[in-house]
Parts: sequence; structure tokens; C-alpha cells
Amino acid sequence: MSNNSTFLGTDRILRHIFKDSKLIAYASYDTLSFSLLVIFHNGTQYEYSGVDQAIWNEFISATSSGTYFTSVIKKFKYQRLK
Repeated sequence: MSNNSTFLGTDRILRHIFKDSKLIAYASYDTLSFSLLVIFHNGTQYEYSGVDQAIWNEFISATSSGTYFTSVIKKFKYQRLK
């Protein structure tokens, strides 16, 4: 089994580029560790832990990813990576 798959055979790491966001450039979600990596346009990176996949799905489909990030994701435990 490759590193990019879960036990169900789907992608382990989900990725999304935020083309319309002025705040967030990119995010990836690890479906096994429930961790969310958010990279901002200024290069800052944060990793959020304990994020359910439903939150990921809402985040990438939100009308405003910045508003969703501020109101929902910032409440999770995090660490600054860069």
C-alpha cells in the first residue's frame, strides 16, 4: 500500500488551492491523522489537529474560506510550522 492511501484505498492526503481567497493560498488534509495544514499567501503555515473530514469538506466549499477559517478552524489546537 502506498503512503498516499488509506485502508479504504482512497487518497490519504487531500489538497485544495484557494484561488479566490485573499488570505489562504493552500490547504491539505490528512485523513488518517485528522490534521489540517493551512498555508497563507504570506507564507505562514499552521497545522491544526483533531479536524474531522466534514470540517475539511465545509472549509473547501465555503463561500468565504477566510470567514470559515476564522469562525471554525481557528478554534482547533494548532502549531505554527513556518
